[in-house]
Amino acid sequence: MHVAPIHKLPPELMSLIFLHATDAPVVIGDCPFTSNRPLLPASVCRRWRAICLSTPSLWTSLRVFLRDVDATAQHQLTDIFELWLVRAGRMPLDLVVERSERCQGLGPLLELLYRHETTLRSLELTLDDALADPKLHDQLSKVEHVVLRPRRGLDGFDSSVRVTAWRDAPRLRRAEISYIDVENIDLPWRQLTHLTIHHNIDATFAFLHQSPELEYFCMRDAVSRPGTYPSRLKLQRLHTLRISTTIHGYFLDGLDLPALRVLELEIFSSADAMARLVALATHSRWKLRRYSCRDVCASADILAYTLVDLTRNPLPLFLPNLRALTALRWDPHNGEALQRTLKFVSSRFEGVPGAVRLKEFRTSFTPNSDPALKAAVREFLGSLADAGLEYIERSIGLAEILELGCGAGVPATQVLVSHEKEFAVTGNDISAAQIALAKEHVPKAKAFIQGDMLGLDFPAASLDAVLAFYSIFHLAAEEQGKMIEKIYGWLKPGGWFLCNFGVEEGDIKREGWFKPEVTMYSSGLGVEGTREVFKQEKLAGFKVVVDSVAVETVGRFEERFHWIMAQKEA
Repeated sequence: MHVAPIHKLPPELMSLIFLHATDAPVVIGDCPFTSNRPLLPASVCRRWRAICLSTPSLWTSLRVFLRDVDATAQHQLTDIFELWLVRAGRMPLDLVVERSERCQGLGPLLELLYRHETTLRSLELTLDDALADPKLHDQLSKVEHVVLRPRRGLDGFDSSVRVTAWRDAPRLRRAEISYIDVENIDLPWRQLTHLTIHHNIDATFAFLHQSPELEYFCMRDAVSRPGTYPSRLKLQRLHTLRISTTIHGYFLDGLDLPALRVLELEIFSSADAMARLVALATHSRWKLRRYSCRDVCASADILAYTLVDLTRNPLPLFLPNLRALTALRWDPHNGEALQRTLKFVSSRFEGVPGAVRLKEFRTSFTPNSDPALKAAVREFLGSLADAGLEYIERSIGLAEILELGCGAGVPATQVLVSHEKEFAVTGNDISAAQIALAKEHVPKAKAFIQGDMLGLDFPAASLDAVLAFYSIFHLAAEEQGKMIEKIYGWLKPGGWFLCNFGVEEGDIKREGWFKPEVTMYSSGLGVEGTREVFKQEKLAGFKVVVDSVAVETVGRFEERFHWIMAQKEA
């Protein structure tokens, strides 16, 4: 009798395989977009289920959405949460909690944590919840990693309130903090080794001055330029620096990083920014080994001119300890820029006195229709091969995504553009004011188009995905089906459409929308009416994979929305 090889693997090895295949936390609660990959192995067969149930470490990562005020729904969620704690056993838990304003506190979940004596290894929650329950403070003092976020972004935290829950947290080593000033939170700063900050540069420096032992630092979403700094801040142990903001040059001015080994920057948009980087390298006397930059602008061919200055240094020794160089979404101005970079890469690969050999060079180019530049890129890649470097040529371009009703670009457009998979995102909104804000908030988007979505025109089968959050139901009811047909035509085979619709049938007029003088209009086909649209013969190639009605808080109102996610069949 033939036995498949996979059935011969011992349970211990299967457990390790499952652990490596389940990096995303399971989501429980009323959320239309869930990732239950850790549960999949347990649903394959009885043997796999037994292995999963006997592996507590598989049940240590969980994201909980507290959205429903219905008592029955809350009871069901707490039952699932308790089952999860039982399966995790004594293993420490990584927990993310998201709560709508309609749900009153974390009481039921906290009681279960106390009852099962569960230890939290990492915790992500809002400041409101961190402050709400004094019983939580004992649990917070045990965490190793904390993520704190205000409920409403920059305006979501009362600056008169001080967070003291982590004042005595001997295990805490990693923290991620969003839009909170250092004066408003007590953390054991001197023991932190990893810190991520979402704030302006002045506030970020205030945190860094309190954290001299940092080994890893990430700065995101800086929203203003800093003042002047009387002296540089020296971080003796910092080995990894990641910056995701357009004005990082100003941030680099105030640093001294002698131990830096890994540097990752985004949006190198000026020669001035690169000059600041070179100045930092000079006074820090670092031995940088890995350097990565994204969105290298074409205006000054910054990468090439900084890597190799042939008039001053015929043997390029910039970053003499560099072992790995990454330049993603590079838009070289001309073939000369490519040749200058080629000289640096090939010479460092062959070996240059006084410099280590370059072992890794990764690059990707932004789409460009210039035939001459395309030919130069092909010549560049060929020359790399001639120099002895192995490379993999990938012709797959960036996934093209259209967002209908993008508003000011926050948060959806911003999240898409900053994603590691490097999407090419086009945003559309009928409001010129919103489009202007979106261009400011998301400068890396491919394009923004102002106008009625019904007037848009894209080539057939040209888009990988279309998103429409809270937008299509502002069209007249009879126009919504036509819009969906247009979207279907724009999508490539295998492309995705994600949107939400109203649940009521007919026209809706809502007075006092956010402001007393604002009136909001929308139209709906009803839940069944929307489903009928997707069943039309013209849309027969759409396979609906998510069809869910969810309750959300929008402004002062509780609203139900009908979420649809469909894929165009290949």
